Amino acid sequence: MRIEVVGERTISQQARTYAEYRVFAALTQCTEADKVRRVRVLLRPVSRGSGCGDIACTVTVALDGPESFRIRTTGDHAYAAINRAVLSILIALPSSFWTPPGISRWSWSINDWRFASLLSCWSEA
Repeated sequence: MRIEVVGERTISQQARTYAEYRVFAALTQCTEADKVRRVRVLLRPVSRGSGCGDIACTVTVALDGPESFRIRTTGDHAYAAINRAVLSILIALPSSFWTPPGISRWSWSINDWRFASLLSCWSEA
């Protein structure tokens, strides 16, 4: 799995490193992590129109074969946007990435401590 993090000058190196770590940590928890080929994270400031700025986090995940998906979230700061994007990635992944065959994704992962910790990180952002 190759992870590329791109950020404008206004995005700190620390935030870029955090994005790489969070995305890698989340994706390596799934049972089919070897099917993730490439991930691209783009962090950039966006304007809400009222003079206030947010940070947008766009994550593109390329899976084996022709499948890929893109997630875009925003937050008051880079860390909030990253945390929201990570949770969205986990929700967007096909259920086969998470569970052994025949087990519901939600019944398996909602009781999993890792999923609960992701939710708590997201709600703190």
